[in-house]
Amino acid sequence: MKKAELRVINSKILVGDKLVEAGVAISEGRIVKVAKEPHLPPAGETINSQGMLMIPGVVDAHVHLRDMNLSHEEDFSSGTEAAISGGVTTVLDMPNTSPPTTNAERLKEKMSKATNMVYSNVGFFGALPMDPNETSSMIDEGVIGFKLYLNDPQYEFQYDKVLPVNLLKPLLSSGIPLAVHAEFPQKQEEDTSWKSTENEIESFLRIHDPQIETGAISMCIRTTRKLGVHIHVCHLSTESGLGIISEGKVSGVPVTAETTPHHLLLSDRQLQDFGSYAKMVPPLRTLRDTRSLMKGLTTGIIDIIASDHAPHTNEEKERRFTEAPSGIPGLETMLSLILTEMSEGRITLRRLLETMSENPSNIFGLRGKGKIAEGYDADIVVVDLQKEKTIRSRDFHSKAKYTPFEGREVKGVPVLTIVNGTPVMQDGEIIGNPGVGKIVKHVALA
Repeated sequence: MKKAELRVINSKILVGDKLVEAGVAISEGRIVKVAKEPHLPPAGETINSQGMLMIPGVVDAHVHLRDMNLSHEEDFSSGTEAAISGGVTTVLDMPNTSPPTTNAERLKEKMSKATNMVYSNVGFFGALPMDPNETSSMIDEGVIGFKLYLNDPQYEFQYDKVLPVNLLKPLLSSGIPLAVHAEFPQKQEEDTSWKSTENEIESFLRIHDPQIETGAISMCIRTTRKLGVHIHVCHLSTESGLGIISEGKVSGVPVTAETTPHHLLLSDRQLQDFGSYAKMVPPLRTLRDTRSLMKGLTTGIIDIIASDHAPHTNEEKERRFTEAPSGIPGLETMLSLILTEMSEGRITLRRLLETMSENPSNIFGLRGKGKIAEGYDADIVVVDLQKEKTIRSRDFHSKAKYTPFEGREVKGVPVLTIVNGTPVMQDGEIIGNPGVGKIVKHVALA
């Protein structure tokens, strides 16, 4: 039996719907054997996981790594350190950076800079170009997906119809999905009085009312029904939006959806408590919305849990509410928050793995990721399901030292993260080196 480079033994792995005792052998960054210890090949190094749970590394499909001209908020190293600390082995970076990722040259520039800086794997979204030829060039360079911000006034579409056919044609042949920030900008443009009102939070919620999201999702469904392009709805936040997506799926249109831990677990009550530290777009909604989203997650209407990790400096978030930027860090809290929901019986382990590893890998064409199986990339996380901790933002590896989950108790903590066969985090400490992560690109799945 050929000697492996690394073995992780004495683990519990989900096979079907049952936990079995097993381990893995790893060589050249891939899993070469999954079996009980006596049936694994010898290895140069062995890690005993002491009966803890082994899962495929989380694939976070919605991350803002910043860097470039915004490296004071986050950079490729600090962001991917945060990722591996939280059990995330692959992140997909959004294009609204400075400068934005709007063409192939900027995409190549980000890929080049990130190559020797990242601890986790990273794929890059491009902003949907207004020129279809540029879209094709970005596909050739390996863009992971395209992002359309419907709340950006530069996209002057006919909002009551469908998205322009000519802009989406290159996506049809490639199979690359269009990720959509499903909010229209009209209310922001029509109503600016909120900037001077005393109750800034109430006014913020009013101009981001659920109709902005549901109207945008309805247009996305009409678009994909007409054109067949795969549309992925980002950070779903409302019960009404969930209903529209459910109807679309029932009718067979190629639409998928994600939600975030903060939209699942927090409500507008926390927005009042935490102020700008809980300010994000779309905003936190009502308790009824959060309960509906959890039901949509467990029943399969929602496909992905993603962090929407959107870091800012504490100084930026400490401005008055109207002036503070939107966004919170989430890479280091996401997995433990959902593991806690699992420990309390609100989500199964099978569904957790589907929404946090398998589905994002399949939707964005990440071949070889999302499962613990022979031939798959050795992106692995070992979780201590009994370990409890208190979320403290001062301990984050991210440059953003704040969270609306401050002080929350969680149960279930990643204690070992392996990226491409290399241990990079153990017991909360970064033990790997930058450059272990790889730049990942979309591959059409059969």
